[in-house]
Amino acid sequence: MDIGPVAADVAELRRHCDLWKRACGMSLDRARASHQGALAELSGRLEAKTARVRELEKAASDRDTRIENCRSHLDGLLRELDKFRSEEEQQPKRLKLDNEFLLKENRALSNREAVLNEAKAGKQVKKLAARVEAYASALGLRYEIQGDRVLFVFSLIDASDPSREFRFGLALQPDDTYTVDFCEPPVPNMESLLAEVNRSGQFARFVRSMRREFRKAAQSS
Repeated sequence: MDIGPVAADVAELRRHCDLWKRACGMSLDRARASHQGALAELSGRLEAKTARVRELEKAASDRDTRIENCRSHLDGLLRELDKFRSEEEQQPKRLKLDNEFLLKENRALSNREAVLNEAKAGKQVKKLAARVEAYASALGLRYEIQGDRVLFVFSLIDASDPSREFRFGLALQPDDTYTVDFCEPPVPNMESLLAEVNRSGQFARFVRSMRREFRKAAQSS
């Protein structure tokens, strides 16, 4: 029996099988590569999504923390408000008691001080009047003793009306400081003038400064 043709068929069959196996292997490699690429892409997307989820979770956590802090702060403010309201409700009663106590103390203090002030006032006014005496005539100035203060009256200031009077009331306190309780016309920088005379003790300068300020007022009126 001649087996040559059979052997040829077998060889051809093997060749076709090898070709099919190679084709299948190549197709499988392409499929595997495509699958791996898709898997890598999906893995990248998953990682990005996971990172985004983490960011959103952190943002949500931060927001919740801020909300909790705000709520805690608000609770504290509400507690303070309740405390303040409670204190406000008690305030009239406390004020009434405090006022009654202060009135009693003030009456007692006034009674004690009245005797002392009456004696001191005369001494202080005399001391102040003595300081004024030296500057009165040269400045067109006269003064009047009114209780515990001295009223200064300037003239010869307003060129259009030399007889016009400019006045201020000056008191010398027991601690040897000056206070002004009346001024006509008003002097804008009275506080600074008083601060300066009380700092330096330059009474004559203060009187001249008051005359100068009155002259400015006369020129601007």
